[in-house]
Amino acid sequence: EFPELNPKEVVSKVAERYRALSKEDKAPFVKQYEKAKVLSL
Repeated sequence: EFPELNPKEVVSKVAERYRALSKEDKAPFVKQYEKAKVLSL
């Protein structure tokens, strides 16, 4: 979703959005966040 960013930037962006969401809205972001976290290791 953020092809121009490196994985670490993706993690922080997704984490930012994730915190702003309500619990029901978080589900799709969990997978994306975990994926980005793995890529940034």
